[in-house]
Amino acid sequence: MSNLAEDWPIKHMLMSEFARYRGVSRKTVSEWKQRGLLVFGEGAGFTEMVDIAATDRRLADRPAINRGGEANQVTERAVTPRKVTGRRG
Repeated sequence: MSNLAEDWPIKHMLMSEFARYRGVSRKTVSEWKQRGLLVFGEGAGFTEMVDIAATDRRLADRPAINRGGEANQVTERAVTPRKVTGRRG
């Protein structure tokens, strides 16, 4: 994901807004918070607001395996064809 947040006039947003921005569920963003991947704003009124640019950078720095990389791809398995027989009954 390109880091468009660097040029945005908005620097912070709520976790639910950040979920929409990233195209993920609110639950995923909550899991990122529990794992320490979100960066929150500093100062009055921003402590519960996600710092968009800083969090985007932190998420981008994760290994590909944690961003839908190789470990999350479906692998093809060889399937041995079986002879189809009549209905048993």
